[in-house]
Amino acid sequence: KNTIYHFNGLGVAGKWEPLAIIMRKSKDNGATWSRARLIVPEHGFRQMVGEPVFSTQDGSIVFGADADHGSNIWMSRNEGKSWYNPGGHINGIHAGIVQLKDGRLMALGRNENINGWMPKSISDDMGKSWKATPGIFSPLTGGQRAALIRLEEGPLFFATFAKDIENFEPVPDGIRPPRHLSSIIGAVSFDEGKT
Repeated sequence: KNTIYHFNGLGVAGKWEPLAIIMRKSKDNGATWSRARLIVPEHGFRQMVGEPVFSTQDGSIVFGADADHGSNIWMSRNEGKSWYNPGGHINGIHAGIVQLKDGRLMALGRNENINGWMPKSISDDMGKSWKATPGIFSPLTGGQRAALIRLEEGPLFFATFAKDIENFEPVPDGIRPPRHLSSIIGAVSFDEGKT
């Protein structure tokens, strides 16, 4: 409805946790913004806001945030006036979340794995509960975050890091150790995340 929403964590301890969650809006393509408003005022463990933010088939606004050893979602059914957490737990932090065409939610998370694979979590009750199974991608580690979105044309797009072996970048000053590099891959699914 011609509105850009911006969500962020608000810390008081000078670091990334614990965080409250704030929201602000723009009606003019980001030229001006509303004042930030606390939408989750309790400073909870992590609550690092993830992406994407999307509208569900019923018009609710949804975004993900980190929770204790995983992720969860926050939803608004009234265009951002009030927010609630349905209570479910997604395997892995920084989860990318989408709504599938059949109405279920799907998430892919970081820092956990199932049998050596990134967890794929499905909710058939709008985030009240999630069932995790092994996905088809390599798990992510610290300093990495994936992105999962539905393209305007309909397919799902997932950007993630490939598991590279011994790929290091030398540093120019020769003092610091070399940085590990990972290749970024993009994957498109035409069957709602099955392949």
